[in-house]
Amino acid sequence: MNFIKRIKSILFQPNDCWKEISKEKGITNTIKYLLLLLPISALLYYIISLISLNFVKPEQINEITKITNTFGLSIQITLLIITIVLFLIFFIITFFNSALIHIFIKMFKGKGNFADTYKSFSYGSTPQFILMGIPYINQVSSLYMIYLQILGLSKLHKLNPWKAAGAIILSYILLLLIIFVPIFIFIMSKVPI
Repeated sequence: MNFIKRIKSILFQPNDCWKEISKEKGITNTIKYLLLLLPISALLYYIISLISLNFVKPEQINEITKITNTFGLSIQITLLIITIVLFLIFFIITFFNSALIHIFIKMFKGKGNFADTYKSFSYGSTPQFILMGIPYINQVSSLYMIYLQILGLSKLHKLNPWKAAGAIILSYILLLLIIFVPIFIFIMSKVPI
């Protein structure tokens, strides 16, 4: 399936799309899809960020300029670098989040393998990747992303949708613990008692 058709299919005909995706072997097609989608998403995010600068208060622009001048960069170049790094991190996170979800999928007796979890997470993230950075719409796309991921996990792992939802929720809780517990411990170690 070509790239544009895959985007349309996952967004507007997810049940049919998951049937098609279930026939794919491994994660090669998924990685190719992400390597096409993420740069386009990054470009859209960068453009939205540049437009957003027009709505920032002058004193905030001055603060941002002070930071960027420290590195000898313009605001636009700094935003570009941040955008590129952010989307490289997103690509890496697709593997990490999929691994966390897969732990819980196996606990709930899901039938598929890691590739099925990776496909569910990555293709299911399409609305978030496309609409990221657009205020308010971004929040709605997050909910649709979770719905698509639950649908994908339940189809590809032959799992009850409630169990698929539980796997996602538990993986996000675990992710928060992995991120915030070390930060909390570090901060608390710096606080004098």
